[in-house]
Amino acid sequence: MAAPRKLGTRQLTSGALFAALALVIGLAAYYVPFIGSVLSLVTPLPVAVAHLRYGFRLGGLTTVSATLLAGMLGGPLTAVFVFSNCLIGNALAWGIERSWRAGRTVWLAGLIGFASTVLSVGVGVLVIGPQSLTQAVDSLGAYFAATGTALGAALGEQYATEYAKIAALAMANVWLWLGIFGALSSLMLAWVWYGVCGPVLKRLGFAVPAMAPIAPADRWHLPPFVGVAFLAGYFGLALVAPRVVEGSAGMLMFQLAALVITMGLRVQGFGLVAHLLGRLRLPGLVRSISLILIAVNALISQPIFMLLFWAGMIDLALDFRGFARRSVRGPESGRGHDGPPGESTDNRPEAED
Repeated sequence: MAAPRKLGTRQLTSGALFAALALVIGLAAYYVPFIGSVLSLVTPLPVAVAHLRYGFRLGGLTTVSATLLAGMLGGPLTAVFVFSNCLIGNALAWGIERSWRAGRTVWLAGLIGFASTVLSVGVGVLVIGPQSLTQAVDSLGAYFAATGTALGAALGEQYATEYAKIAALAMANVWLWLGIFGALSSLMLAWVWYGVCGPVLKRLGFAVPAMAPIAPADRWHLPPFVGVAFLAGYFGLALVAPRVVEGSAGMLMFQLAALVITMGLRVQGFGLVAHLLGRLRLPGLVRSISLILIAVNALISQPIFMLLFWAGMIDLALDFRGFARRSVRGPESGRGHDGPPGESTDNRPEAED
C-alpha cells in the first residue's frame, strides 16, 4: 500500500473548499424540497474527489470539517446526514482507488450507508427522544395506507386487499421490516450514487471501473448453483409453510423469501420466453414490444405471472438454453459465463431446426 500523501498548504486549502462544497450540497439536499432530491444524487461527490486526489487523510479531514460545520449550522441530525454522505464518498473513493470491480465498491458503500442510517436513528433518539421512533412508525403506516389506496384505484380492490395483508404483517413486525428495507434501500442508493458519480469522476480524470451492462433479455438466467438453491428453497418453503405462525416475524421472513424465489424464477422464465421469441426470427421492434407487453402484464395478470414462474422452473430443470452445460465445459469450450455481459457465448451460427 502506498504511503499516505503529505498534506501541504495547497492540499489543506483544497480540502477546505471540498468541505464547504460538501456542506452546501448536504444542507441543500437535507432542507430544500425538489432541488434537494436531485442534489442528493451527488452528495458523496466532493469528498470522493478529495479522497481520490489527495488521499484518504484529506478525505477524512474533509469529512470531519464538513460534519462539524453542519452541526454548528443545523444541529446534530444535519451533522449526521452530512457525515453519512461523506463516509459514502470515502467508501466509493476507497474502492475506485484500488480498482475494485464496481459491484464490490457498491456493496461497501451500501454497507456504510446502512450503518449511517442506524447511526442517524440513534442520534434521533438521543436528540428528539423516543417519540422519533414513534414518528417513523406512524410515517410508515401512512405510507402503506396511501400506497394501498393508489393500488386500489389503479389495479382494483383485489390487489389493494392483498397489499393490505402485507402492510399489516410489516407493521406487526415493524423493526424487522425497517431493518430489511433499510439495508436494501442503502444498497440501491449506493448503486445509484456509483452510477451518477462515476461518470463525473471519470470526466475529472480518475480511472473508474465501469458498471457491467445489462445483458439482453434472452440471456437472463440464474447461475446453475443459484438456480438449484432457488428450486430447493421453493420446495423447502412448501414444507415449512404449515408451521409458520400468522402475523409473526417468521411469517414476514417466509414471505420475503418466497418473494425473492418467485421473482428469481420469473426472471428465468422471462429469459426463456425472450429466447423463444428470438428463435422465431421476429423483427426487432415486434420482439421488443412483445417483451414489454409480457413484462407489464406479468405485474397485473396472475396467469402470465404463473406462466413465467413455471417456465423458469422448467428451464432450470431441463436447461433449455444450455447455460449449465457451458458452465460445466468451462471457458476452453466456449465463452460461457467468462465472456463480457451481453455477449453471446457462442459465435457460431445456430443450426436451423
